[in-house]
Amino acid sequence: MLKIGKKAKQRIGVVLFLLALIFGFNIISNQVIHAKTIPNVITSMKVTSSEGKPLQGDLKKWQDFKVSATFSLPNNTVEAGDTTTIDFPKQLVYNSPNKSFNIVSSQGDIVAVAKIDAAKKKLS
Repeated sequence: MLKIGKKAKQRIGVVLFLLALIFGFNIISNQVIHAKTIPNVITSMKVTSSEGKPLQGDLKKWQDFKVSATFSLPNNTVEAGDTTTIDFPKQLVYNSPNKSFNIVSSQGDIVAVAKIDAAKKKLS
């Protein structure tokens, strides 16, 4: 019968622990999560004054305004990470750095986080 000393048992235990740790991280890192891109979500969009009143003429530089949109989701469901993209109208000029902001429902609930890509003139 082979006798293994206390130090050898500790070394074997450490090696087995490290192998389990390495294989555990490898299994986790190989899992890929795919988010869906959902097209044509926006069904209508309108621009009003910041108070929600119809605009009188063109927007002036630095004038506050409000964008309201109606949207439709397939089966009325989305999963965390799902995205959609909206192209800026050609008339809209956005010269600031890229920015993120919350999109809220008419009840005030945050329903999404919008990210502006000024170079591509897109909102996703």
